[in-house]
Amino acid sequence: MTTYYRILDKNLIGRTDGPGFLKAFIYQDGKGWARDQNIISDRLMGYDPDDDGLGHSSVMDNIEEITEEAALGGIKARENS
Repeated sequence: MTTYYRILDKNLIGRTDGPGFLKAFIYQDGKGWARDQNIISDRLMGYDPDDDGLGHSSVMDNIEEITEEAALGGIKARENS
Protein backbone atom coordinates (compact mmCIF):
# COMPACT_ATOMS: atom_id res chain seq x y z
CA MET A 1 0.00 0.00 0.00
CA THR A 2 1.37 3.40 -0.97
CA THR A 3 0.67 6.47 1.15
CA TYR A 4 1.38 9.98 -0.08
CA TYR A 5 2.31 13.03 1.99
CA ARG A 6 2.74 16.76 1.62
CA ILE A 7 5.68 18.00 3.71
CA LEU A 8 4.54 21.51 4.49
CA ASP A 9 7.69 23.06 5.97
CA LYS A 10 9.85 21.96 3.01
CA ASN A 11 7.24 22.21 0.23
CA LEU A 12 7.85 18.58 -0.81
CA ILE A 13 5.80 15.55 -1.85
CA GLY A 14 6.68 12.21 -0.29
CA ARG A 15 5.44 8.65 -0.25
CA THR A 16 5.83 5.45 1.68
CA ASP A 17 5.45 2.00 0.12
CA GLY A 18 4.11 -0.68 2.40
CA PRO A 19 3.55 -0.53 6.14
CA GLY A 20 5.54 1.93 8.22
CA PHE A 21 8.08 4.25 6.69
CA LEU A 22 11.08 2.02 5.97
CA LYS A 23 10.46 2.38 2.21
CA ALA A 24 10.04 6.16 2.03
CA PHE A 25 10.71 8.44 -0.92
CA ILE A 26 10.75 12.18 -1.62
CA TYR A 27 9.99 13.56 -5.07
CA GLN A 28 12.95 15.58 -6.36
CA ASP A 29 12.24 18.02 -9.17
CA GLY A 30 13.74 16.86 -12.44
CA LYS A 31 14.96 13.57 -10.93
CA GLY A 32 11.86 11.72 -9.75
CA TRP A 33 11.52 9.66 -6.58
CA ALA A 34 14.60 9.41 -4.36
CA ARG A 35 15.16 7.61 -1.07
CA ASP A 36 13.98 9.70 1.86
CA GLN A 37 16.60 10.77 4.40
CA ASN A 38 14.24 10.67 7.43
CA ILE A 39 12.15 13.68 6.36
CA ILE A 40 8.90 11.69 6.48
CA SER A 41 9.70 9.60 9.56
CA ASP A 42 10.90 12.60 11.58
CA ARG A 43 7.60 14.41 10.96
CA LEU A 44 5.40 11.37 11.54
CA MET A 45 7.14 10.67 14.88
CA GLY A 46 7.45 14.35 15.82
CA TYR A 47 11.23 14.21 16.13
CA ASP A 48 12.76 17.55 17.12
CA PRO A 49 16.57 17.49 16.83
CA ASP A 50 16.86 20.57 19.05
CA ASP A 51 14.99 18.84 21.87
CA ASP A 52 16.27 15.32 21.05
CA GLY A 53 12.85 13.85 21.62
CA LEU A 54 9.77 12.45 19.93
CA GLY A 55 6.11 13.40 19.90
CA HIS A 56 6.42 17.12 19.27
CA SER A 57 3.14 18.25 17.72
CA SER A 58 4.79 21.31 16.17
CA VAL A 59 6.90 18.94 14.04
CA MET A 60 4.02 16.55 13.37
CA ASP A 61 1.93 19.46 12.06
CA ASN A 62 4.39 19.81 9.16
CA ILE A 63 3.13 16.71 7.33
CA GLU A 64 -0.25 15.74 5.97
CA GLU A 65 -1.48 12.61 4.25
CA ILE A 66 -2.83 13.32 0.77
CA THR A 67 -4.41 11.33 -2.04
CA GLU A 68 -2.44 9.95 -4.95
CA GLU A 69 -4.26 12.42 -7.20
CA ALA A 70 -3.19 15.35 -4.99
CA ALA A 71 0.40 14.09 -4.98
CA LEU A 72 0.52 13.73 -8.75
CA GLY A 73 -1.12 17.13 -9.17
CA GLY A 74 1.44 18.69 -6.83
CA ILE A 75 4.29 17.07 -8.76
CA LYS A 76 2.89 18.27 -12.08
CA ALA A 77 2.49 21.82 -10.72
CA ARG A 78 6.11 21.82 -9.50
CA GLU A 79 7.39 20.65 -12.88
CA ASN A 80 5.39 23.31 -14.73
CA SER A 81 6.53 26.21 -12.56
